[in-house]
Amino acid sequence: MAALPDTWPELHYEEYKDTRDTLHMYTQIAGKLRLALTPPLSQWAHSPLRLSADGLATGPLWVGDGVMNVDLDLIRHEARFERSDGRRATVKLGQGAVADVYGRVLTVLDELDVAVKLNPMPQEIPAPIPLDTDTTHVTYDPRQANLLWQALIRVGSVYEQAQSGFWGKQSPVSYYWGGFDLAVTRYSGRPLQPPEGLPQIMTGSLDAELANISFYLGNEQMPQAFFMAAAFPPPQGMESARVRPAQARFVEMPGMGGTFVLTYDDVRAAADPRAALLEFCRSGFETLAELGGWDRALLERKPPEVRKTV
Repeated sequence: MAALPDTWPELHYEEYKDTRDTLHMYTQIAGKLRLALTPPLSQWAHSPLRLSADGLATGPLWVGDGVMNVDLDLIRHEARFERSDGRRATVKLGQGAVADVYGRVLTVLDELDVAVKLNPMPQEIPAPIPLDTDTTHVTYDPRQANLLWQALIRVGSVYEQAQSGFWGKQSPVSYYWGGFDLAVTRYSGRPLQPPEGLPQIMTGSLDAELANISFYLGNEQMPQAFFMAAAFPPPQGMESARVRPAQARFVEMPGMGGTFVLTYDDVRAAADPRAALLEFCRSGFETLAELGGWDRALLERKPPEVRKTV
């Protein structure tokens, strides 16, 4: 059977931005459940959501003597709750405002005997509205939500390929529900003292030297989906360095400092989108590691050859 063409969905900021904002709040609800019901790990590794075959998922949440999974299904457009004792429940997405969905989630948790206290205030966004009173975010276009997820799973598959060969500490492919970005992060192995005065979530993230590749769905300053390759602390010489492919460029991002940027449209327009993004990931990590003086001989090796047996 011939392979299906590797098509990347067309994304238009003005068409998806309101749905993205509402979906962002849905993921904050799921993310807060993951945060509350998962033991803490360094650099907030216990908090992100993961990509799944139909959307975004918390993975196992430890409830009593069992497990609960929470999935945001972006094919059927529902939040799905499943306990290991066989009980399950769903909450439809896009029916009413965020406050309505949040209220139904709390009701489901009560019905499933899940005792958990959530802080309704969203994280890492300007002018947050408490989830239990948010009647502003009401737009949810199922088609746009699905297109965003279709883009995320294509990006995630490339991210995993880019991670092969790095033998130091690195994150799995992670959806960060605070900033609504899909990212992979590598660590040099050197600890850092975070700058003073940062919020707790930033302090916990920036206590180790790192480099990451992130996928964002745009903002009013940059109204399009884009990729960033950045490091903390930002190494000297980034502004004169070059990363591949040729469309990538150095940009000073407000609140983020210097970063290398490649637009999603440039990736999508490439003859081979996967190859273009993979080149950006590998080139970005290599450049940031070189500029930052990482021990690349220790941290990087050729991907192992694994024999496949039938």
